[in-house]
Amino acid sequence: MTVPGNLSSPLLASAAGSAGVFEISRSLRFNSGDSAHLSRTPSAAGNRRTWTWSGWVKRSKDSSAAKNDFFGVGGNGFMLGFDNGTQDVLRIEDNFYTGGLTAKTVAVFRDYSAWYHIVLSIDTTQASSANGIRLWVNNELQTLTSVAYTQNYETLMAT
Repeated sequence: MTVPGNLSSPLLASAAGSAGVFEISRSLRFNSGDSAHLSRTPSAAGNRRTWTWSGWVKRSKDSSAAKNDFFGVGGNGFMLGFDNGTQDVLRIEDNFYTGGLTAKTVAVFRDYSAWYHIVLSIDTTQASSANGIRLWVNNELQTLTSVAYTQNYETLMAT
């Protein structure tokens, strides 16, 4: 992982290079060639049925990889990311091998120069899948397809 500048005030270059240098407080940039990542081990399992995640994401390049996960639990755990295999949609998946919870957006996200503000709300206590998994991108509630989960399902995310 490379973070230009000092950690209290990192600078990120735009896709155009140094001509578009600007400051984003407390931001990180991960290089695709590195194995850098952020990790956290909770001291106790939290509520795995209802939780919310929010973050800013910028795609850096098209990838031949089937998935470009940017948030999740390793292995076959929870993931949120861009799924290039299905037209650059956002994909939500928990317990990959058993399909414990799944959804994907109808909208596609192909703008590699844009920042996306993404908010994911999980509430598997809801009987209706329309209320159980909700995803906003840039303050717009997204239409989701392939939504599936069992009521009161406990995700692998230990918030």
